Amino acid sequence: MSHYATLFELHIEHGFFPAGERVPFYSKLAHASQAIAAQYGLLIKPQPYGVSILADTHGVALPQADDIRLQLLFFMPDGRFCCYTAHEPVSGRGYDYFVCQRAAPLSQASRLSAHDGVAPPVAHQVRRPDWVVEVQLDKPLIAALIAHYAAADTAQQPSWQQARGIVPFQAPCRRWKYLFTASYVTAQCHIGDEDSPDIFEYWGTETVLNGQSAQVFISRQPLWIQKISPYRFRLYQQGKILRNTLPVATPFHSCRMTINNQQETLAEIIVND
Repeated sequence: MSHYATLFELHIEHGFFPAGERVPFYSKLAHASQAIAAQYGLLIKPQPYGVSILADTHGVALPQADDIRLQLLFFMPDGRFCCYTAHEPVSGRGYDYFVCQRAAPLSQASRLSAHDGVAPPVAHQVRRPDWVVEVQLDKPLIAALIAHYAAADTAQQPSWQQARGIVPFQAPCRRWKYLFTASYVTAQCHIGDEDSPDIFEYWGTETVLNGQSAQVFISRQPLWIQKISPYRFRLYQQGKILRNTLPVATPFHSCRMTINNQQETLAEIIVND
């Protein structure tokens, strides 16, 4: 009879989503990894936080090579992963690529970094994954699992130390650009919050798509773009609040501008009232 235990856990964290909210993704084994997982009695179990790799403690075998390598493919259903993630993929394949090597049981989580080399191609896949994690399970880790569950009285054994890896992604952080078409907004206005009354700088006027002239304000520093924004900005002039709450930036509205002789991507917010 098979008995599966958690050999390894992979957690996904993304700064765009609120703490405690599940990151909306789905995952699967790469085509080439499916036969390898079956050969060594491994299963992939989706979890709200990521995935677990389960091993058949009665049937798992030591790898003939030094390790077992599995490619896990991850996808965001909306296809907009790059819009609300801070960095561009560096793998050369159009997706982020992580390598997670486990040689022994670990009690503390380890955070992975995107691999800066060229990632191997993903075969037999119609849609390109948003990120790929190659999990390398070394022979000593498999041997430790076998020894643990081969003990005469497993009920008295300490619990298996589940090695956990964390795949971290950051939310975008860029300058915000407000364009106001209302006539009451002038160069003398300011944008800020309760702590800092002058977070944005006036940048003159600009013509928007409908031909209207707009007053432009750009944040002095990059600001986070998150699903639930940490900011609440106000528009005011000479101590009088003209607008108590301004709309916040979203990942899907951006523009390019030259700032300090460098091209930057900004979050553009047009306010028409």
